[in-house]
Amino acid sequence: MRGRVCALIQGAKGSLLERVYERLSARGLPVEFREAPQSLDDETLPPVLIVESSHPQARQLVENLASSRLVFVVGASEEAQKLARLGAVPLAASSPEALEAALTGALMGKLCKLEELQARLRLLEDLPWFGIYILDADLNIVYASPWLQSRLDRPLDELVGRPVTEVVHPEFKERAAHVLREKFAGKEFPPYLVRLLRADDTPIWSEVFSRRVELEGAPHIVGVVRDVEAERRQDFLLRTLFRLVRDLLTEQRPRALLQQVADAIVEVGGFRRAVISLYDFNWPDPLDAPVREVVTAGLSEEEEKQLLSSEGLAPEQRRAYFSEEFRIGPEAYYIPYHRNPFEIENTGLPGTVEMEGWSPLDLLFVPLRVEGKIIGHISLDDPKDPIAPTPATLEPISHLAAVAALAVKRAHEEELRLRHERHLRAAQAMGRQLAQAVRPDEALIKALSFLRERLHYAFVGAGFLKDRKVATFWYSRDSDEEVKECHKSSPAAWKQLAKAIESKAPQLISCPSEDTTNCPLAREFGIACSLVVPISVADEPTAFLVVGEDEPYALTQLDLETVVQVAGWCEVTLDIMRMRGRLAGLYELSHTLSQIQDRKQLLRQLMQGLRRHFAFDYYAFFRLLDGELELEALDVSEEVQLYPHIKPGWRLPKGEGVVSWVAQERAPVILPDVRSYPKYVPGNPDVRSELAVPVVAGDELLGVLNVESRQPAAFGGDELAILQVMAGQLAVALQNLEAKEKLKELAIRDPLTALYNRRFLEEVIGQEVAAARRYRRPLALLYVDVNGFRAVNNTHGHLVGDEVLRRVAGYLQDNVREADYVFRIGGDEFLVLLPETDGEAEEVAKRLKQGIGEVLSDVGVPIGLSIGIAVWEPDEEFDLEALIAEADKRMYEDKRRNSD
Repeated sequence: MRGRVCALIQGAKGSLLERVYERLSARGLPVEFREAPQSLDDETLPPVLIVESSHPQARQLVENLASSRLVFVVGASEEAQKLARLGAVPLAASSPEALEAALTGALMGKLCKLEELQARLRLLEDLPWFGIYILDADLNIVYASPWLQSRLDRPLDELVGRPVTEVVHPEFKERAAHVLREKFAGKEFPPYLVRLLRADDTPIWSEVFSRRVELEGAPHIVGVVRDVEAERRQDFLLRTLFRLVRDLLTEQRPRALLQQVADAIVEVGGFRRAVISLYDFNWPDPLDAPVREVVTAGLSEEEEKQLLSSEGLAPEQRRAYFSEEFRIGPEAYYIPYHRNPFEIENTGLPGTVEMEGWSPLDLLFVPLRVEGKIIGHISLDDPKDPIAPTPATLEPISHLAAVAALAVKRAHEEELRLRHERHLRAAQAMGRQLAQAVRPDEALIKALSFLRERLHYAFVGAGFLKDRKVATFWYSRDSDEEVKECHKSSPAAWKQLAKAIESKAPQLISCPSEDTTNCPLAREFGIACSLVVPISVADEPTAFLVVGEDEPYALTQLDLETVVQVAGWCEVTLDIMRMRGRLAGLYELSHTLSQIQDRKQLLRQLMQGLRRHFAFDYYAFFRLLDGELELEALDVSEEVQLYPHIKPGWRLPKGEGVVSWVAQERAPVILPDVRSYPKYVPGNPDVRSELAVPVVAGDELLGVLNVESRQPAAFGGDELAILQVMAGQLAVALQNLEAKEKLKELAIRDPLTALYNRRFLEEVIGQEVAAARRYRRPLALLYVDVNGFRAVNNTHGHLVGDEVLRRVAGYLQDNVREADYVFRIGGDEFLVLLPETDGEAEEVAKRLKQGIGEVLSDVGVPIGLSIGIAVWEPDEEFDLEALIAEADKRMYEDKRRNSD
């Protein structure tokens, strides 16, 4: 109320009330004397009025003002009683003294009650949680506490006397008026929500509870108002949070979900502007990555353009801002402009709101954090609340940020999963395409084209290796229309390629900075990250694939798995081609071996075939001879030096070495490390692995085929299978050669004596004549006839005669040189061909004659030899028949001499 002013409204000068006024003023009471008001709506009228019942406006004054003011009525009791029924307080007095006493007593009592009421109200007015209001029967505001005045942004003078519906949102006016009228009628209502209007018509949610009371004998409504705007905001944020969690399970587009978060913050989060920046998720630490997506809410189109054209936060700024120095609450960071360690000119978009505790240049961030990494942030600006942001007000936004981060991560993982499925399906289809390739280079180029056309990498490359260096390289950029062969500096110098080849493992390299020391592909082809995958055939790097992208860390584990699968298809294709080549080579070798008529040539072709199919250090064949293993054939790489004694003709010590074990067990063996076999016999100190297989024909061991390498574990199942096939082919070839030799022997040897026959003489004589002419040595022919042979047949029969011929043949063979030839030309007649003789023929003939009798002494019939000698000189014409005829003639001459 406006003080304890007692206002008097008199009827005429010198009246009773004027005299009472003088007496009250003399006593020091705060009273004033007024004429009748010009208007009953005069807001300057004091809260306490004294009116004479005879006053012309008395009834009208009481009717209009008794509900809002304390009105006393003096005068005739009947009239005063009528006015009392309208809400006035009657005072009966016949003199100024009596009226003064009655008025003073009543007024003082009322003022005391008023002071008590005001004291009680003051106890509640100071509470910061709710406001108090009083309404009269006409639903006009009689009183509003300071807290309520502040919330409505209206002073008390603007509230008192106004209908309460003027501060209620139109949506709730009808309901509020209905509830208040029902309360005056005696009904009770529980607290209910209503939206009140501030002076600028901004609605605020409030909870209202009120009751009907009697004040000064008149019905009033006393109520309390509690601000629930923050609660409603929290509730809305929670509902938004629950909705986002639900959407998280179905939403595949992270941008759409982030937009929901930004819109919710602007709508009920207490900020007029919100910007969500999402970093590149592929970086090892996204805090260092560039921003890949921006979502805004509360910005005009022009402001959004300005924001996107300005510089974003550099990684060093992010790390400084997201430090404990600026943390407020569990998940928010507030950087006042005067504490900002960086200049922010041209960075971001300045705010538009300035209030106590908040500057337009202040920064407020809520990070998007997942699995301990910050993958983005929410920037908040232009707060709506008149206080600076607090941990409590930011907590709901932190929850939204956590949900948004999870949504982004889930969407990213789902995107990777779908992309992975697409890649795998495409890679499987590529396997069928590679199967159509005929040549190894065609297979690689098909794989390269697939990576470019189906998987859309910015850069693709492929190449073959030779001695672990790049031999050929093809590539294609996204702007290229076709695959090209590289003519730039040799990719063999690229460090990651060399590393991939050396480790036989894929290498994924990114170049996030301008330093491309370890990223040569960036220098060669202008790409920021690359993936190199070696292609191994038979566990040996043979080729490689390369893919690249223009952004750092754009290649992920998914790409590695995809390219590894493509490389796997290439490995299968190249291995099949290799096996086809080997099978074709084996077929060719088998055909070649089957045509060879000479054992030495056969083994030489075998060694060459091994070298074509294996890139190992040396190859050897040991034959079984007299129960020992003799090195018969050997082929050694140029860079390998064997011990001097390891050469054809060397015999392996019995029971020593891998070859001896294979011969004994007739089973193959692979030694990944020869040092693990104590009986290994080294041919070179650097050898590390060995493969040996037996060469068997039926039940007969022909020898052992052996391959060795300086590389550990150089042999596997493929090499074993091929070497066994070659061993089988060698066994067949040796058997065939042996069979051919036997057939040839049958054709050129006498079946009774196993000596050469006349046919072989005609075959061999040409080469011996040529040799004799080359070395200028004569050639002699001995014609031998067995004396007494007819007597043996006549005396002992033909069986003994045949035995005598066999023994004569053996005698002749044993008593000439290894280079000499002995032929049976029919019956008991023999020829001995002596190449490169020079007068020795007579001595040979003499020696043969002298020893034959002793050899055949047990026959019982004297046996001797008649021998005719014919010598051909290199300067003469050669005629075999003439030479035989001459020797035959001299043999008969020798026979006649012996018979004399």
